Amino acid sequence: MKIFIPMSIGFFVSIVLIALVVKNIGGSNMLKHSVKLAEDTAEQYKDVRAYYTKNVAAPIAKNHAMKINFDYANRSDTIPLPATMILDLSKIVSKGNSGMKMKLYSNHPFPNRASRKLDNFARDALANLSKGKGEPFIRTETINNEKVVRVAIPDNMVDNTCVKCHNSRADTPKNDWKFGDVRGVLEIILPLKEQIED
Repeated sequence: MKIFIPMSIGFFVSIVLIALVVKNIGGSNMLKHSVKLAEDTAEQYKDVRAYYTKNVAAPIAKNHAMKINFDYANRSDTIPLPATMILDLSKIVSKGNSGMKMKLYSNHPFPNRASRKLDNFARDALANLSKGKGEPFIRTETINNEKVVRVAIPDNMVDNTCVKCHNSRADTPKNDWKFGDVRGVLEIILPLKEQIED
């Protein structure tokens, strides 16, 4: 009995520790997978916007019969700006059943978006990514009683067409953009589903 009781306690403690380690490894892998998925998704949307800018917006900008603007919805002669297209897509994606949300924001919003309120994560992401290091800004949080990972990547000025447009618009909040500047942040929010039950 003197050996059995300490062995039983030691065995029980070992099982609890192993379960905690396995859960943490599972949680760690889940977090890494979610972060990678969010980064890949954000990059895909940047690629879509780059395609739209080069193959749709730029040619139309040369054709003065059409316009490119944020208020395109009720105009037959206007298409959305590339960033407006991404914002519209983010609304569609955020309504889906996957739980994924997408946001695009900046320290220099255009007047039609100047009233947008940024939360702490968004402000921290902008401050961090504006330094130009290029590394994703990542944080886990609980939003509406759901654990999520928030991944923000820099939204750089990667096309001279964008630089020229942003610097020349009458309503631009900043007119000295250069190629490569961090224009804002593209954020993906993904729910973290527990893979190992408590």
